[in-house]
Amino acid sequence: MKGIEGEGLPTACASCGEKVLPPDSHCAHCENKKYTGIGGWLYLPAMTLVLSVISGVVGFFGVAAFVLHTEAEVSALVIFELVCMTALLILVIYTTVLFFKKKRQLPKFYTAFILGTMFYYVMDSWLGATFYDVGLSSDDIKAFVSCAGQILIWIPYFRVSKRVKLTFVN
Repeated sequence: MKGIEGEGLPTACASCGEKVLPPDSHCAHCENKKYTGIGGWLYLPAMTLVLSVISGVVGFFGVAAFVLHTEAEVSALVIFELVCMTALLILVIYTTVLFFKKKRQLPKFYTAFILGTMFYYVMDSWLGATFYDVGLSSDDIKAFVSCAGQILIWIPYFRVSKRVKLTFVN
């Protein structure tokens, strides 16, 4: 029986011992198990969500303090910002909870969070430029580029990733 293909190669799963065909070292169940849980590229959206919650709370209270301590009439732009920041803060907190509870609705809400953030930046900049003659700053351009990058990377990732499909199942 000399020269049989696969001779000397393991024929049992390295994790559970179930029979596998060489050259595989893990059965399908164990292979899929390594893609479950928050790991790999999912650490980046996790950090983004946590930092967005923190910056959202700080930004919201900064704008709210400005509104409360300003004697002059508050402009419609500031009220628009406050309303949008409130809505985005609620959305990002809910999306963060979905993320860490590994809920299957997460991909849709993460997409909504990214698109909502882009919508907010576009509308805020447009309203400022149109009604208050406020030009685009380098921070505005950085925000647009950041949002565009997230849209181009994370929406497709959350739609096609094997890890996403196996992690967010609750």
